[in-house]
Amino acid sequence: MDIGKVISRSFDVLFKNVVVLAVAMFLAELIGGVTIGILMGPMLAGMVIISLKLLRGETAEIGDVFKGMDKFGPAFLVLLLTYLAVGAIWLATIIFALIPFLGILVTVLLWICLGIAFPLIGAFVAFALCAIVDKNLDLGGAFKFAIDRIKVNPLEIWVLALVLGILSSIGSIACGIGVFVTAPIFILGMTIMYLEGTSATTQPSVTA
Repeated sequence: MDIGKVISRSFDVLFKNVVVLAVAMFLAELIGGVTIGILMGPMLAGMVIISLKLLRGETAEIGDVFKGMDKFGPAFLVLLLTYLAVGAIWLATIIFALIPFLGILVTVLLWICLGIAFPLIGAFVAFALCAIVDKNLDLGGAFKFAIDRIKVNPLEIWVLALVLGILSSIGSIACGIGVFVTAPIFILGMTIMYLEGTSATTQPSVTA
C-alpha cells in the first residue's frame, strides 16, 4: 500500500467531483443530524456508493446518497453497535475515575487506548459499509470482512486512517462550511483501500 498514492487519488477524485461529493456529504450530515444519528449509517452507505461509482469511472449523482437507505438495517446497526462499544468504554472511564489512584490510572489508560484505536474504528466502519453496499453482506459478514481486512496490515491502515481523518477535518477551519468539501476524503481513501484489498474492482457497483 502506498499511502501517498491513496491520498493523491482521493484528492484527484474529490477535485473532479467536488460539487457532487460536497452536496451529498452535506445532505448526509444534515439528515443524520436531524434524525439524531438514526439515518447516519444509511447516509454514509450512500456516500460509499457514490465513492465506488466515481472510483470505478462511473457517473455518480447527488441523489445516489439516498440509495444507502436500501441497506438501512445493516448500515444502521454498524454505526449503532460501534457507538455502543465506544460508549461502553467511555462509561467505564467514568466509573473507574471514581476509584482513587488505581481507578484514575485505568481511566487514563482507557482514554489513551481509545484514542489510539480511533482511526481503526473509523476504518472498520468504512470497510463494513463497503462490504454491505458492494458485496451485499449482512451485518455479521460485514463485520467479519472489516476485521479480516484490517488484520492484513493494521499499522498501515491505522496510519492512513489517521492522516485521512486529519485531512477530512481541515475544512472545519473555514467556519465549518468547508468540512463538507474535505470530509469525503476519508470515505474516498478508505474505499480505495477496500477496492485494493478485494476483487471488488471487477464487480459492478450497487446502484439499486
